[in-house]
Amino acid sequence: MLQLNRILIFSLYWLLNASLTFAYFGVNDSPKFRRGSSIHAHSARLLLDRNKNEDAVQQIKKALHSHPGNRGLSIKLAQMYYSSGKLDKSLELLLPFQALSTRKSNVYYYIGLCYDRKKQYKDAYIYYKKAFKLDPTHYKSKLRIAQLFIKKGLYYDAATHLKNLLEINPDYQPAQLEFELTLRLIKENKHNIFRRGNLVVTFPDYNLIRDIEEWYPFLQEKVFYIQNALGIQNQVVWIKVVPKIETRANPPAQFRRMENKIYLTVDTLKRKYTSLFAHELSYMLLHQMDINKAPEWLKEGMAMYFSQPNLLKHLTLRRMRTGDDIFKQSFPQDKNYLHYNRLSQKEKHNLMHAFLIVKYLITQYGWSNFERFVKKFESGTHSTADAIWDVYHIKYRKFLMDFDMYMISRHFFKTS
Repeated sequence: MLQLNRILIFSLYWLLNASLTFAYFGVNDSPKFRRGSSIHAHSARLLLDRNKNEDAVQQIKKALHSHPGNRGLSIKLAQMYYSSGKLDKSLELLLPFQALSTRKSNVYYYIGLCYDRKKQYKDAYIYYKKAFKLDPTHYKSKLRIAQLFIKKGLYYDAATHLKNLLEINPDYQPAQLEFELTLRLIKENKHNIFRRGNLVVTFPDYNLIRDIEEWYPFLQEKVFYIQNALGIQNQVVWIKVVPKIETRANPPAQFRRMENKIYLTVDTLKRKYTSLFAHELSYMLLHQMDINKAPEWLKEGMAMYFSQPNLLKHLTLRRMRTGDDIFKQSFPQDKNYLHYNRLSQKEKHNLMHAFLIVKYLITQYGWSNFERFVKKFESGTHSTADAIWDVYHIKYRKFLMDFDMYMISRHFFKTS
């Protein structure tokens, strides 16, 4: 009788522990796999309590073999793989369950940790963001996002995220410590720095950060647009915001070739003059492409086109010089600063003429041909007539006649 009681007590103990193991690993309590997976899961739990992680991994594998696709077991095994540095194996287990992510088992966060450790920061950012959106009380996700920006040296972005987190929970000590560290890093920099993608902006006053953040999408759009148009990629664009550009003309924007940097005034930033930025960006990218020997009309026409491509949308031309004299014109350096109203009538005509030829080449023959045309001037040995023949296979005089007919038919007698 005593022996029978011991057997019953042991059976009840085993069932109790098995049920706790089901809850611990998220194993489904059904007769189909209770005998197989539950024994291995129970063994794994005991091994984990004794810090025998390697043996526990083997038991969880066996439990998964008995019941493949179990979320609780998969997540636990993925966590153990993560701890041992087997990140690809961890991701292999976690990614199929991301759609089933819940507040209780925030799979997004664990996926973010794996990508973070693999230094795939873009993917890590995406999953941390998903984790925080799923559970706004999961402060670790928001903290991790800030730490990603610190790793990349983007201290202002990190400070913004940490400040938002502290507004949600002012008592969250890890965020307080990170925020203090980030402020110290900011103070140690000589300039305020804003960096995203391939765009770097230095600026004199931290209060301008909101203006930069608001303007950034439009700046980046112009960078991508012009780089794609010219067939170049991943060129870093440096911008320096200053109270005033100290030159004779005091321009609102200026590309300085020696520094390979675009200067913008604080007023230009606050007014968000995207056309001014695009104008100087055109000069910068031509310089980075080492096409400084391109003819003046082409450089000025491109700068005008990229800054104001729809300049003629609501404009009817009544007069425009024809002929090839535009290809021999020099342009005043002050024009680079877009002080258009200060120019003489002749200089304005030259600028408009250069703009119209660039627009004609792009409209009639497409971007791919225009890109080839621009690159013909890399060596500095091609004349405009040579480049037109090499790329468009049109004789010089025929090109001029076609351009005149295009202008007359499209713009001279426009009625609407």
